[in-house]
Amino acid sequence: MGVPLCVKGRAIGLFSIDKSIPGFFTRKHGEMAMALAAHAALALDNARMFEQIREAQDQLRGLSTRIMEAQEQERRSIAAELHDHSGQALLGLRAELQVLKRSLADHHEILPKIEALDEIIMEISHDLRQLAHNLHPPLLAALGLIPALEQHVEEFSRRFNVPVMLEVDKTDDDIRLPQAIELVCYRVVQEALTNLAKYAQANTARISLVITPCHVRLSVIDDGVGFSRHSQGRKRQKGFGLVGMRERVMAVGGELQVWSQAGRGTRLEVEIPLQSLEQANRNER
Repeated sequence: MGVPLCVKGRAIGLFSIDKSIPGFFTRKHGEMAMALAAHAALALDNARMFEQIREAQDQLRGLSTRIMEAQEQERRSIAAELHDHSGQALLGLRAELQVLKRSLADHHEILPKIEALDEIIMEISHDLRQLAHNLHPPLLAALGLIPALEQHVEEFSRRFNVPVMLEVDKTDDDIRLPQAIELVCYRVVQEALTNLAKYAQANTARISLVITPCHVRLSVIDDGVGFSRHSQGRKRQKGFGLVGMRERVMAVGGELQVWSQAGRGTRLEVEIPLQSLEQANRNER
């Protein structure tokens, strides 16, 4: 006895039942087979749709990873351009101002203006260095995640007058994470602190980094105003945002979770199993 497997009027397969006794199947058997076929067809169609969705998600995740890699490459290029060309041009301009200052030493009314221009150039130079560092921190590649985070936290606390405590628990001092995972952790902290400065109105913050042979666990906690689901939607439109952080973490096999409540601060946690180290190493190669 053969019963078609149909979904929305479209046959997707055949449900076949065999019996060695001739004329064994009755109308009641047919009704039961039709009922079973309806459920089986729906289950098969759902499984196929789930597989299609999973494949589409994998493709989107791969595309997102390639986009983020291109962004990081562009960040490195822009940072190098700012340091090598714009920075050197400002140094040359300062040198020219010093020459002009010496040549006009007798014109006392002009000297304060030259000094003011020199201060403006120094401020622009500092801002360019800070921008280049934010785009691509050289310390991250040179010495690793922990020194880079220490420097970033110190600079953030100084600029925004918000005390940030960094706690590091590393079971093996010789462990050096792949660059892909270090970069993800650094960018998550960078974005979390940026959001804290923009929205949280926090008095203090705490960053915890735990590195074991089994996993990397990162958390960022603040005592700010927090946010509700409604305000979270607006924040996602700002810059990198939670969606971007989650995509970065998922790209190295990790998981990101956020807990927040209006008036009670925000807690962000990232966990990356270290079996994903092999995946990260393959990505780097």
